[in-house]
Amino acid sequence: MKQILGKVEKEIAIKCGIPEYAGKKIVLYPNDKRHCEKRHLQDFANKKHFYYTMSNLDYIIANPDFVYYNSKNDTLEYYKNIGQDISIRIRVENGPELRIKTFFPVEEDKIEERKVKAKFQEAYNKYVVN
Repeated sequence: MKQILGKVEKEIAIKCGIPEYAGKKIVLYPNDKRHCEKRHLQDFANKKHFYYTMSNLDYIIANPDFVYYNSKNDTLEYYKNIGQDISIRIRVENGPELRIKTFFPVEEDKIEERKVKAKFQEAYNKYVVN
């Protein structure tokens, strides 16, 4: 059974250039949960931190430190430090909901790289697209 973990906030959708996705539910399906366990459990400091993160995905979505839209992969990337930096990847696609595809720890330099790209994209959208 799927878990509803939150929704795409209007401010995030607008800032990321995908306003049509504002308000869409963000869900986690059992097969995606199993994928995360299989592929990323070993990336965490220990099992306890992995399961702590999994049980707090709704908190991370509601209180991200940073959100980046990766147009190349059609994913929203939610970043939050909860003892270590975590990235949640959410597939952006048509339909009534958006699915969490995976989550895993990331290095701070990866987040900084995304922040630079986001600033560039905001400037591009402001001066070229609009």
